[in-house]
Amino acid sequence: NKPLFSECVYMNYDKEKSCLCLNLFDGTVARKCKRTEEEKELAKEEDYHDLIRIITNKKLTEPMGYYPILNPVNQKAWFQYFKMKRNGFVIIYENHIIGYCRIFEMYGIPLLKEYETLSIGFCFEEEYQGMGFGKELVQFFTEYLMGKSDYLLIDMQETNTRCEKLAISCHYTYLDDYTINIPELSKDPINCHSYYYYLGGKKV
Repeated sequence: NKPLFSECVYMNYDKEKSCLCLNLFDGTVARKCKRTEEEKELAKEEDYHDLIRIITNKKLTEPMGYYPILNPVNQKAWFQYFKMKRNGFVIIYENHIIGYCRIFEMYGIPLLKEYETLSIGFCFEEEYQGMGFGKELVQFFTEYLMGKSDYLLIDMQETNTRCEKLAISCHYTYLDDYTINIPELSKDPINCHSYYYYLGGKKV
């Protein structure tokens, strides 16, 4: 019953591609691209709350490096930013959203500063973790982005051993360690690991 992301995630990174489901292509969250405009409108509220449920869960947000977004005003701002940036993908399973993924352009990385670099971040609801969805997602986007940039990164906090094992199992290579400061999460610097995959562009 695992979803095939090549069939159920709209390829928002390259707007010429399309699959069976949309994410935020037209400014709304819609699960099926065959929905009528009226059906998309009716789906907005439910889909919005699917995402809000994820970003208010401390167990999910802290490994991603941010504090749960509990203020309704800030939740709406997060959602609008998610749509505006057009680099986010909702992950759909059994007709509802179970997580999200974002692709970022990265700049100023010391070891890769002369190269075009992307980074992938993703989050799944707890009951869908450890089921192979993360590996499937990483493998899909790694293959999809081949030739579209030089390198694709996966970063994780050093305590997130599950994510590190996932990166290694997808044949990502260790790049570097670094620290970040997020006072809302920790009074001490947070240690992180960075792994990379060569996408076929310029090479170090």
